[in-house]
Amino acid sequence: MRRQRGGAISRAEAAAEARDQESDDWAKATEERDLLIGLEERDSAELVALDAALLRIADGSYGLCLQCGASIPAARLHAQPTAERCVNCQTQAEHPAG
Repeated sequence: MRRQRGGAISRAEAAAEARDQESDDWAKATEERDLLIGLEERDSAELVALDAALLRIADGSYGLCLQCGASIPAARLHAQPTAERCVNCQTQAEHPAG
């Protein structure tokens, strides 16, 4: 009878454990899929930003703030080569007053 029940636990308990395991596997697969999608979106955004920076290099506007026209400091461009704005304009863009 124990063998029929799957050992020391009942068939219902064994089925519940199997269902919980499948649920955990599904949740893990969903989490991994979401992570991969997020990484792909980040990579795509980075490529778009790089293409935009290359276009600014080509047209001579690289290193100039797209918002106010001021020069973007070299240290900022070294840290973030795709920077489109000076620190002040970027701060305003991220934290608009209102």
